[in-house]
Amino acid sequence: MASLDKMSLVELEELAARLRHVIARNPDNSRMEQIELDNVKQWIAIRQNRDELESKT
Repeated sequence: MASLDKMSLVELEELAARLRHVIARNPDNSRMEQIELDNVKQWIAIRQNRDELESKT
């Protein structure tokens, strides 16, 4: 798997959806997935901000 900093916004959103699915299926035993989802959500915010700035220039 590519590192999060190299993934596109679409790839990050797809990964977040997969992680949410795993967490929903097994909420009591998905702490690592929750941590990863938090990291992915941070990268999504970074990508959205970057894309927003690029569209304004």
